[in-house]
Amino acid sequence: MSNLNDLTTALFETLNDVRTDKIDREKAESIVRISNTLINNGKLQLAAAKFMNAEKTPEFFGLSEDNFNPQKAIAVKKQDHQDKKIFAQNLGFETVEQARGKMGNTKFEEKFKNGHQ
Repeated sequence: MSNLNDLTTALFETLNDVRTDKIDREKAESIVRISNTLINNGKLQLAAAKFMNAEKTPEFFGLSEDNFNPQKAIAVKKQDHQDKKIFAQNLGFETVEQARGKMGNTKFEEKFKNGHQ
């Protein structure tokens, strides 16, 4: 196990093993404690990367340098919100929040996804 994706897989396998009585509860709890330590370490790595304004992700997150660029992610998120705002206005709402409040978040997101392609 070398990154967060592997850890997630291992945790789901542990959950399934507990459900099917393949491992006992004590061993599962031990795995969870160790996993929590790894996750907290990952949070620390991420905080340090943000503090240093890093453009390279810590390896623990299982992301390549190509898909980790905080500034690009922020720009994409802002554009997505702008697109949703325009979409909500086209539906007759003043804001995205108003549209989500009236329609429900799931319905708004589905409509946006289907109507925005």
